[in-house]
Amino acid sequence: MKELKELFAAQKQTPLGLVNKIFFEEKFVCPIEQEVNEEAGDVLLGELSDYEKAIVLACQQIAEKNNNAAEEAEKNGLKQDKGQSYLDKLACEALSNLLWNSIHQNIGKPAIDSSFLTIRKDWKVVSAIPEPSFEVRCIGIRM
Repeated sequence: MKELKELFAAQKQTPLGLVNKIFFEEKFVCPIEQEVNEEAGDVLLGELSDYEKAIVLACQQIAEKNNNAAEEAEKNGLKQDKGQSYLDKLACEALSNLLWNSIHQNIGKPAIDSSFLTIRKDWKVVSAIPEPSFEVRCIGIRM
């Protein structure tokens, strides 16, 4: 039987390696400032687990790294590495799918359409129709 350290070693160079790193650092500062607003129709369903928080933060770091590289290339008159941008986009999409699957399983409501789920301040999961300008999937990759 394989050991956990072998699993972590295998994941190290993948997006899951970043998720694991964040998870074990336990620095889960929520980047979302929008409060739960029940008067506006938010229905509180639960709160993200620590691993789900790590997934959100990993996706955010990947997107920020990609966007910073794009801005740097633009500033220096260089072409953006479209291949790396595509890989980053795929990584964020995979993490997003993992996140929403985990949320569905953890809140016990797998029938809820994830397009109506969003994350609010303090890692609260709500059922709501998000404002059009609010991106709930943490993708944010510039291409």
